[in-house]
Amino acid sequence: MFMLPLSMRSFLRRFKPVKEGAKYALMTTYMDPRVKALEFMEKLLQSKGMIKITDGFKVKVMDMKGPLEEGYRERLEKFTAELIKS
Repeated sequence: MFMLPLSMRSFLRRFKPVKEGAKYALMTTYMDPRVKALEFMEKLLQSKGMIKITDGFKVKVMDMKGPLEEGYRERLEKFTAELIKS
């Protein structure tokens, strides 16, 4: 119930990085804070020898079609700044 959608899970399991040690960063949205999708995606990518360059970015969606939680833009700017540094 609190996992990754099947289509994303299948994609990540089949995914092959271009090279060993390729870098990645993840962003996800959620409605229920118990969702472990980000952690599951990180585990799959790290098992393929990929390197996480920044902590994942999670944004709460307030309803099925939005809006996003308040203050997400500032957090997103910080996340992108970390990506640029890497």
